[in-house]
Amino acid sequence: MSKNVCFLVTEHPFLDARIFKKEAKSLVKQGYKVTMIVPRRDGNLFDVDGSTFSETFRSKAFTYEGIEVITYEQMYPEKDVKNLHYNLRTGNYTRFNDRLTQLGIAQEADFYHAHEFFSLYSGVGIKRALTAKGKRSKLIYDSHELEPDPLVYQPQNTKKIKRQMLGYMLEELDYVITVSESIKSYYLSLDPQLPIEVIHNSPPLAVGYAPGEGNTSEFVIGYEGVMDKKRGNFNKLMAVLEMCNKRFDLKAKIIGGGKGSTEEHNLSVPPT
Repeated sequence: MSKNVCFLVTEHPFLDARIFKKEAKSLVKQGYKVTMIVPRRDGNLFDVDGSTFSETFRSKAFTYEGIEVITYEQMYPEKDVKNLHYNLRTGNYTRFNDRLTQLGIAQEADFYHAHEFFSLYSGVGIKRALTAKGKRSKLIYDSHELEPDPLVYQPQNTKKIKRQMLGYMLEELDYVITVSESIKSYYLSLDPQLPIEVIHNSPPLAVGYAPGEGNTSEFVIGYEGVMDKKRGNFNKLMAVLEMCNKRFDLKAKIIGGGKGSTEEHNLSVPPT
């Protein structure tokens, strides 16, 4: 009998390249049964660029490319971190009443694969509930980003609570996957015995690759991914460019841009 893997998602689009294409589809090819529990915004699933699917993917549950997709209306647990912190500290599952947790419990999967800080919170509740029923499930945290990020502005009390929450959650998960050696080092500083592995978003350069010398004096840096209120810092990038260009020729290439097409997400690029 094939093992069941349930992906828990609170923020990412369900077609996210890492989650859907590199992980979920790869697991299906290896014979696993894969379910994704993913958020809707105002009733619609959303694409990787932030735009919504208003005409497609309308069912609350459907199968797409061999993967079962179950949807729920997106929640915003950031506003309730004190209660979430208390729920983790109690050591039981009875107060984990959010929709993602309840849908996850119903799957009774063998593996739960959480992709954000708050989906990991739900994963802990799911694992506790299933353990109480005699079901032994494994919980994996796929940390695409570092949260709480010490370099992102948040009220100090919120950061303190989230750091404590992270400590509680790390004690209960079975494995961590992350995207960089620096994030791995941070987690190991919290728990030196933590089982953790780095899986990069892009493969390393081929053996024997020799970069070209280039035919101009300019230096180019690249940013891969989207920029929004939680990811990237566009104003800081502009400040770095302005500062460096006083000394040498520096350009930046952004591969991804802002999410969606609304004015709120447009990047205000200064005139050249």
